[in-house]
Amino acid sequence: TSPAYSGVIGELAYGFGEVPDNNTANRQIGAAIGYTNGPMLVKLAYLSTDDPTGSDRSKNTLLVGKWDFGIATGSLGFGTTKGIGPIDNREWIVGVSAPFGPPTFLASYIRNDDRNVTGNDANQWALGYTYAMSQRTNFYAAWARINNHNAAAYTVGNASEVGSGDKAFNLGVRHTF
Repeated sequence: TSPAYSGVIGELAYGFGEVPDNNTANRQIGAAIGYTNGPMLVKLAYLSTDDPTGSDRSKNTLLVGKWDFGIATGSLGFGTTKGIGPIDNREWIVGVSAPFGPPTFLASYIRNDDRNVTGNDANQWALGYTYAMSQRTNFYAAWARINNHNAAAYTVGNASEVGSGDKAFNLGVRHTF
């Protein structure tokens, strides 16, 4: 990661595949460039991941932006995923967070557009609420629902659970160290 220069920051990553006699299998190469100035943040990122044999790769590109309006923060994102095999998706996300003292209200919409002939698209709506007990501890509640189209089988998940259905409700406490 580079130091910030006039609001611009760059990042590079390389992950060795660690497969004997094949230096491309499981290899990862990533890069990002971002700009932040006052209430605005914009970032463009790219990741290439080779499959376990080194014969195919997935390529992910992500463009995100965030603007702090004071009363609320809005976020937009657009991503593409291509390869391994026939995968060709476009993803969009729109989100908002609105703090009101210790509580913060959250909402988001995600759209997955499958560009293959099967058209396995999906839409997800999510709502959330956090309550800050201190600078490092908060309570949270979140609900999400995903609507799959055609043969899509996406599930609602989170950072600790990959998902098992089309609806999810999370309730908990988070403490950062």
